[in-house]
Amino acid sequence: MKVGFKMSVEKNEFARYPQQIRANMSASAPLYVRKADHYAVHQRSPDLPARGAVLLLEDGAIAVFQGRPDEANIAGQAGRLGPVYGLQPSGLPAVPTGRVLVRFAAGIKADSRRQEIEQAGYELVESLAYAPQAAWLRAQSDDIAHALAGLSRLEQLPDIENVEPQMLMESVRR
Repeated sequence: MKVGFKMSVEKNEFARYPQQIRANMSASAPLYVRKADHYAVHQRSPDLPARGAVLLLEDGAIAVFQGRPDEANIAGQAGRLGPVYGLQPSGLPAVPTGRVLVRFAAGIKADSRRQEIEQAGYELVESLAYAPQAAWLRAQSDDIAHALAGLSRLEQLPDIENVEPQMLMESVRR
């Protein structure tokens, strides 16, 4: 959803996004749970001030705000609205990018599964030279909600070993 000065924000703007997402295919994987009190603005100009942002990611191209988006608090934040999730149990904010990392069984190159990937509604964006069985995908629609909603289709692909949505989080020093 593009935003700008004259955009009207829908009442439940993130209803088409899953309420929760597993971090990967493991049954014991941590969950990301959608935060109703946060939103992200993607594809914004990093040169613009992000007044009120609680977190900046990707050198300011993504800004995270607390509250609900409305005309008053998104004016001047031209970009695309998206949800924010909280990594459980900590609740740390995590922003989905719409990219998905997949890994097939050893010896199966991700490139060789391009047709199955496309039938699942995704396109191969980047094969990993250091791990030819893995690749970055995105939904054919380039829509973050579609990418997240289709994770289960990717999990059903033959020889798939892992499906992991890319979630950006603040770096934490250890």
